[in-house]
Formats: sequence, structure tokens, C-alpha cells
Amino acid sequence: MNTVLGHLLLGLLAIGVTLPLTAKRGPAVLVVSDTFNRPLEETRPDRENPIHYFLFDGMQMDIGGSVRGADMPSKEDLGRLIHETLESQGFRRTQVGGPVPEIVVIYTYGTAVAEYYEWDEDEIDTETGEVAGTTTYTEYMNGDDMMRLVGAARARSRSIDSITANEINAALNSSRVYITLAALEANAFREGKHKIIWRTRMSIDSNRRQLPDFMNVMLASAAPFLGAETDVPVFMSDNDRREIDVQIGDLQVVEEDAD
Repeated sequence: MNTVLGHLLLGLLAIGVTLPLTAKRGPAVLVVSDTFNRPLEETRPDRENPIHYFLFDGMQMDIGGSVRGADMPSKEDLGRLIHETLESQGFRRTQVGGPVPEIVVIYTYGTAVAEYYEWDEDEIDTETGEVAGTTTYTEYMNGDDMMRLVGAARARSRSIDSITANEINAALNSSRVYITLAALEANAFREGKHKIIWRTRMSIDSNRRQLPDFMNVMLASAAPFLGAETDVPVFMSDNDRREIDVQIGDLQVVEEDAD
């Protein structure tokens, strides 16, 4: 297990969070999670202090052009799995008439493809005026979106090893499928304001892979990071998933107590 993941899991265990989704074998899942400088105790539930949430319907939002032949899950199937994932981490679903939620969770999903164009420019020898060679330039058309998805900007501001740097660069230039969960402050949301509490992005290389087949693996990999911060992007492998062994249990819906 990598050092970043190990430190994070130790921190979660220290505040009593269950690290429960058994996931089948699958690809490495890239997880990028933000809490926007909030302390972990405020954004992650524990056994004595669950966090109640309300889940809004998700939206397919492809980054870049759509990928031909890409299958998408039904909102019902993905929403159910998100509920189970949140439940496994101590978040508690509420509904109309139940406890007032502290957060509203929204989600997007879809394909992500780097769109760019390249061009060549001649290199002119300043002494002879002749063409000495050519240089190829690349400009991303949706570079900001892709960099946020794979955590490239964050990685560049941190000290990371060359292997991780190469993996992030490969992810930036690959076709991917992704799921993003974001938690908004419920009180502000009721006033029409979007005050984000935490956001977790997860993605995999889409080569010969469809999101409905691997959404369980993706959510299992990202579960311990919901409401937590990844200092650098984290690649969750089969070995990492075996370490955390996230188990999805029965979904609990919190209803209003009878008077």
C-alpha cells in the first residue's frame, strides 16, 4: 500500500470510521478527493456521529467528446450503489419527514476524453535562416477538466515519485470513465447556494471497459476517501482494495421518530 493511502487509512481508523464494498478484481482506480481545508472530523462520520444526507438524481456529463460504444448505467442502479457506498462509511440516508440532512450529495458520471490539437512549427537557424528542424506543439481544448479529474495540477505542486507522475500523465492522455460525488452544505442549498463541503472523483481507463461493469470497483476503491482529502492522486489497485476490504451492508433509511 502506498504511503499516502496508508497515512489516510490510519487517520480514519483513529476516529473510529468503519472501513468497510467487497469488489471484484479490476483495474487501478484513480481517486482524487478534496475537503477544501476542512478537518476530517467535520467531513467524515464516525460510529457515534453519523452524517445525514439527501441524494439528488445524478447526471451524465461527458468530458470532451462522447466515446462511441460506451455503455452507461441506469440512474437507479448507480444511485443504489452510491447509497450503499455512503452507508458503508457511516453516512445515513434521510428522506422527507426524517432528520434534517447536513449535506446534499450530487453526482455526475460519464466518459472523459482529452481533446487536443497538435501543430508543427519550423525551427529557423538564426545564422543561416534555414529550417533546422521542426517542433511539435500540443494544446488541450478541455485540459482544465481533465487535469481536475486526474489531479494533475495538485500532483505538480507536490513532491511525487516518477512512477506516479508517469501514471498521472498517462491518465491525463487516456480515454476514461468516471464518477464524481460532491457534498453540498444542506442549509445553504435550501437557500439556492452551492457551498461545497467535499468532492471525490474516481476514474479508470476505459479501454475495453464499461462503466456499468466496474462502477462497483470504482466506488469500493473511493469509499474510504469520501469526505477525506487525498494530498496527491491515489491509484487504488487490487492489493489496496484487499487491504481495506470495504463491505456493503444493508441500506439504512433514517425516518422521523414517532411522537
